Amino acid sequence: MVQLPPFIVDAIRRPDTNKVMSTVNEDGTPHTVVCGSLTVPEPDTIAVGRVWLRTTGKNLERDPRAEFLVWSGKSAYSIVCDFKGATKEADHVLKMNEGLDKMNMFTGTLWLFEVKSVYDEGLGEGAGRQIVRSSGEKENAGGLPAV
Repeated sequence: MVQLPPFIVDAIRRPDTNKVMSTVNEDGTPHTVVCGSLTVPEPDTIAVGRVWLRTTGKNLERDPRAEFLVWSGKSAYSIVCDFKGATKEADHVLKMNEGLDKMNMFTGTLWLFEVKSVYDEGLGEGAGRQIVRSSGEKENAGGLPAV
C-alpha cells in the first residue's frame, strides 16, 4: 500500500490544480481525459466521479491501470494507480456532487483507485524522480508501471 504525501493530497484537493487521467486503449495507445472530479478520500486512494467517461470505463474494465497527472505552476505529479472498483455509497457521492454542482455536473458512482507509485514531473531538479512506490512494483523511468 502506498500513501500519498500530504502536499500531493493538498494539491489534488485544491480546485485550481489541473488534473488529467490516462487509461490504456484496447490497441495499447493512451486515452487521456480532463478529470475535474478527482479527490482523495484516504491517503492511499484516489476517487473519481464517473461523469461522461464511457471510453475510460471500457478501458478500466479491460485493464485496471490508470495514471493521473496533477499540476499547478511548476509543480506536477504523476500518480500511477490500479482501479479497485466503484462505489455508490451515499456519503461519498454526496460530497463529490457538492463539488461537481459548481460545474453543473452530477454523478451517482465513484471510481476508486489504489495508489501504486508517485513521480515528480514538475520543473526542477527532481523531475522524473520516483517519490513513492509499492513494494511489489518494478521501478521504471516513469509512467505506467512496468509489467
